[in-house]
Amino acid sequence: MAVTTGKDPSGSKTARQGQGNTFSAGCRFTGNVTFVGPTIVSGRIDGDVDCDGLLIIEAGGAIVGNVTATSIVVHGSLSGGIEARETIEVGSAGSLSGSGYTPCLKVDAGAHMDANLVVSAERSIAHINRSASVPDMSNVSPLTPARAEAAEQATEAALPAVNG
Repeated sequence: MAVTTGKDPSGSKTARQGQGNTFSAGCRFTGNVTFVGPTIVSGRIDGDVDCDGLLIIEAGGAIVGNVTATSIVVHGSLSGGIEARETIEVGSAGSLSGSGYTPCLKVDAGAHMDANLVVSAERSIAHINRSASVPDMSNVSPLTPARAEAAEQATEAALPAVNG
């Protein structure tokens, strides 16, 4: 059950906490979503996710956007701003990229991480400013051999010749 407030869409009932949510494989959602209770994501979400409990991204699941949760377990892919109030765990097949904060981090061997995370028991203003100043590089494609060669040639041309 994904909800955007403490009430269902009709506004008549309070959401039941602790029931759990599942975003199934093959599903795709674009937009911001709030989950009440533990949540398993097996599909793809392009947008911000707020979860007041455990958020598990299964193998094959992906979230691209800002994520806030109590604890985050990544076996799939998570890219964007990341804030876990208790812990982040990245499994051996998981991929984590972006920047954010967590008091506790666990990374299994084989996991892919390209992240700027502040891991600290308390989050200070310096941590907030540091993560805000890190540019989002998630949409930058890696250099192909031709682009790498062109970048190297441009760098060499820009450097003054050094006479030995």
